[in-house]
Amino acid sequence: MEVEVWPTLYGEIEEVIEHLLPWADYEMDYDAHSEYMELRWREECCTGYEDGEPSYYISFSDWYLPPEENISHVCDNGETKGYRLILTLNEVGLAFFELDNYLSNDEENSVFE
Repeated sequence: MEVEVWPTLYGEIEEVIEHLLPWADYEMDYDAHSEYMELRWREECCTGYEDGEPSYYISFSDWYLPPEENISHVCDNGETKGYRLILTLNEVGLAFFELDNYLSNDEENSVFE
């Protein structure tokens, strides 16, 4: 029987992202966080006994506070948390594409000939 080994990274989410995605800058997707928190807000409502309609003690706009952290989860099942980020290429990522374009488009200057 063959044994598989799967690498696992533990630590703060920012450290894990920087290790896994060294070519990217990232920021939290605030729209996704707001949508997740709206679902949480809806879960806290009371349901009317007579009509079954939800009743909220405070509006979502008053209840919702944007996170203070740089990255906050957008789903949580009690065991794991999910994150949604917006990625952009940093200097490392841009340099990779520059090098790739140079090597694939500039055959006359190629060092591999």
